[in-house]
Amino acid sequence: ASAQAEVRGGSVVGGKVSGVQRLFVANDGDVATEAIVQTKSGADSALFVISASTCEGATLAAGTACVVDLNFAPPKSAALGPKSGQLSVGTVTAALSGTVTAPEQLTISPTTSSFTPTLVGSTSTSRSFTVTNPGTSASGPITTQLLGPDPGQFVVIASSDRCAGVSLGAGASCTVTVAFSPKRTGVASADLSVSSVDSGTATAALTGAGLGPTVLSISPSTKDFGALPVGTSSASQLFTVTNVGTQDSGFLTPSLGGE
Repeated sequence: ASAQAEVRGGSVVGGKVSGVQRLFVANDGDVATEAIVQTKSGADSALFVISASTCEGATLAAGTACVVDLNFAPPKSAALGPKSGQLSVGTVTAALSGTVTAPEQLTISPTTSSFTPTLVGSTSTSRSFTVTNPGTSASGPITTQLLGPDPGQFVVIASSDRCAGVSLGAGASCTVTVAFSPKRTGVASADLSVSSVDSGTATAALTGAGLGPTVLSISPSTKDFGALPVGTSSASQLFTVTNVGTQDSGFLTPSLGGE
């Protein structure tokens, strides 16, 4: 009997299954074979799964053939790298080979975003982030969340989150929208995290600055110009206006009130 020398399972992510690889076994002799026994051997033979066989127990007449279908199916716990084994079918033996690879990781773009300074209690213009699955198989359901030092200062816009709970197909993308909504003044930072069990985690760094309201002070707060004859003018007096807030005041308009 004869068969091809090797069955290649290709490169497979742990926890996934390769396509079917077929081993052809032919009786190229002049007489029928005995009943065929098929066995696997080798350190990694358990990773190669026989999904169908017309050889096991068969007696091949001269000039006929049988087939064995195999899948390379490493578990998630399998160590990365090349794997090998042997499959014996009757009197022939074929080498089995395959490689366990790490899953392709999700990517996110942009990877950083600085929001414009925003008044405390208000919300900035939102920013969109594109999440892509560069792998060759589905990502599995995606989780979106805010992490890092100040996650409460930012918000994922739920109505524009096209990634949460979605399993991205190979090469597919989705978008997540985030806004800066400061609860206090000062610089804030957080991470937008998108992850799935099968395709890892991608993060984008977020920063923003919370601004307090404009607060103006004037000094002196009172000034006595004294008693003057009608029709005369006092000497001019200087008043200093200071912005003691954390936001630019914009253009000021002085005015006089009272009697």
